[in-house]
Amino acid sequence: MLEITMMMLIAAVLFFVLHIVFKSDELNYTSLVMSVIAICTVLKDDSLGDDLILFIVPLFYFVLMSAISITPWGRSK
Repeated sequence: MLEITMMMLIAAVLFFVLHIVFKSDELNYTSLVMSVIAICTVLKDDSLGDDLILFIVPLFYFVLMSAISITPWGRSK
């Protein structure tokens, strides 16, 4: 299960960086979905133990920043 969790974390970080670099709406949605999926896999993984907070906090940040980028008041003019 740890391998799947790490793959989801890497994918979430990759899509978050891509949505910052390219400023695309599709990448905003993809980043949001991948971050939520990564949070679910981290919560499901039993092998993380006490390090759970180290994974949840950055993913929660990715979810918030992606959601803010999707909303009209989060976009710059």
